[in-house]
Amino acid sequence: MGSPKQLLPIEGEAALVFCLKRILAAALGEVVVVLGHHYHAILPLLEGLPVITAFNPEPESQMADSVRIGLGALSPGATGVMITLADHPLVLPTTYQLLRQQHALRGEKILIPTYRQRGGHPTLFPVDLLRNGEKPQPLHQLIAAHPDKVERLPLADPGIVNDMDYPGDYRRLLALAAGE
Repeated sequence: MGSPKQLLPIEGEAALVFCLKRILAAALGEVVVVLGHHYHAILPLLEGLPVITAFNPEPESQMADSVRIGLGALSPGATGVMITLADHPLVLPTTYQLLRQQHALRGEKILIPTYRQRGGHPTLFPVDLLRNGEKPQPLHQLIAAHPDKVERLPLADPGIVNDMDYPGDYRRLLALAAGE
């Protein structure tokens, strides 16, 4: 993308802040933000937001490493972890709430939201499943290793499948955000 995706503006705010405000509106509980090598530019944007920050010092590491670092910042009583990506900023607060409600009913399940039969983000994992094992496993491998625990939830939220990996994706997200 040519610059950190988390800092790209959406509706006048950095994508990460735009995303976090939707998460916080869902009143989920603890929110841990794992920062990477652009932390110096991102950290000031988080001032005043009720989030916990953690730092992944390895810029070339896998998402599973960031998840492991985020797990270390969680309270011991957490039962589930919703893995949310800043490049999926249009997920609706109601989607986060629904995933939390479903986790309360099916705490042992990996909950994957779908839109028009496409899986997306955020994905909610039982915390015990993420904490098992010495070396963090890539999340797609963890999901593949536990097909009996996977539950796909069809939702009417296109934000779960709209990410911004390329400039065209970002332009499409801006148009979608403006039309919400």
